[in-house]
Amino acid sequence: MKKLTLFRNIIATLLLVAILTSCGTTRPEDSDKDLRIIIDFPSDGQGQLIAPERNFKVIATVEGGTIPDDAIVRVSLLDSNGKEVRYTQSSRKGIRNVDHSWMTDSELAYRYPDRDTKFEEVAYLAPELVVRDINDPMGTCNDATVKCIYMDNSITALITSATDLKYMNDSKGLFHFTDADGKALTSLPEGQYTLRITISDKDAKVLALTDKPIRIEIPVGIIIFRFGMNEVMSLAMKYADENSLKYLTDPLPGIYGLEFEAADVAPGFQAEMAEYLTSPTYIVNYDINQTSVSFREITFMCQTFGRTDSARVLCMDIGEADVAGNKGKLVEIPKEAPIHIYRCDVVSGDAADQNYDTSGKQTESTDVVIADGFKVEAGKPFAISGAIRPYQLPEDEIIINTDNPMMSQMTNGINEIEYTFTTENTLLRRTKPAGLARSEKDDFSNISVMEFYNVFDANLLEKGKSYEVDIQAIDKKGNPVAGYTAIFRIDVE
Repeated sequence: MKKLTLFRNIIATLLLVAILTSCGTTRPEDSDKDLRIIIDFPSDGQGQLIAPERNFKVIATVEGGTIPDDAIVRVSLLDSNGKEVRYTQSSRKGIRNVDHSWMTDSELAYRYPDRDTKFEEVAYLAPELVVRDINDPMGTCNDATVKCIYMDNSITALITSATDLKYMNDSKGLFHFTDADGKALTSLPEGQYTLRITISDKDAKVLALTDKPIRIEIPVGIIIFRFGMNEVMSLAMKYADENSLKYLTDPLPGIYGLEFEAADVAPGFQAEMAEYLTSPTYIVNYDINQTSVSFREITFMCQTFGRTDSARVLCMDIGEADVAGNKGKLVEIPKEAPIHIYRCDVVSGDAADQNYDTSGKQTESTDVVIADGFKVEAGKPFAISGAIRPYQLPEDEIIINTDNPMMSQMTNGINEIEYTFTTENTLLRRTKPAGLARSEKDDFSNISVMEFYNVFDANLLEKGKSYEVDIQAIDKKGNPVAGYTAIFRIDVE
């Protein structure tokens, strides 16, 4: 589960911040003047659009006092006519009925080895694990109407879309939530809904109530990008907002907090598939290494389902948000030109293949204008960098992990870049490894697999000459990848 660490940390951090901040709308005419409910998730904007055929998590903060121990907390979903079509509720504070004995070890929350947090400390974030009868967890774990937990100042709940969800890879028969009578729930149709949270006392007096509109519909498109990319992530989110694309930042079913990685593997993956496989896919090809969630999403959501070639792939035009004062922007890598050249850097003697020092101490100068040929200084090493559009692999080069689909593997892909430098009667050929690792602290262990950064010897090219540079991508089997070529010019000054 190490692949999910960064992503889950970021989502959990958003969750914890939300518990301390305010959003949502309280209706004072129906609420006690002291208690106020703030619906943090689904979050405002992106979070209010939910794909069909998936369950979703509700997380709220209560301000102005504490929820009484014997309060009745009800989380409801109302259709456009005001009819309650789903509900879940709890009439007792605490986590007594949060039980994971009905799950297998592989589906439980994984605790970070360097932390001492016990699962009980984050159990209030796990409404998926609430059972109706703690003495019969296996027999009552699928009751969707009890998937609600409240503490002094927080409420978490799970709203179920359907009993038998599309894309649910659930070989053990778990997570098929029903109504209170054990009857199957049919999928919620697309349309406008109201999410309502009500806190009542034991005599049914409403202490607080709040509503939030949501909409169930297929997104215009959904975008995959690496979280934690700082400026590039901001540009990716801005691009998504400008093009009405969705990105998943709200906690998915099975995320239990900052101290734990993913749990409830099946419902978490199911929710992702419901989002990714129903709408066009966009990929921001930046810093995606093999341990990242983004790489697994591309491997599974795109490769396994044959959607890679139809995806729209973006990259930073010069490789970064800023290179020596040159501001980068997102551009598309089209299928007909699947290799995008970022720039040419004159570098110091300790620069190495794949390793880009983001501090700038290894870069003496940079040329980001490819149109009129790159300029390099004679007698100094230089580096060529770029991005590679992923391509669809045949079925026999994809190993599908049926127990954990997001851990499916690709047995092939671009492994090397072959460079041919030509001038007059001279032809030079060099083969370099694909991959680009960014670091300012000399830790180049996380290699972005769909980019490249290649360094060439100081005396490779002659002063005063112009070279045509042809590059060809080579796969892991040593074969040229058809169509994966690029041509540019280098002038040696």
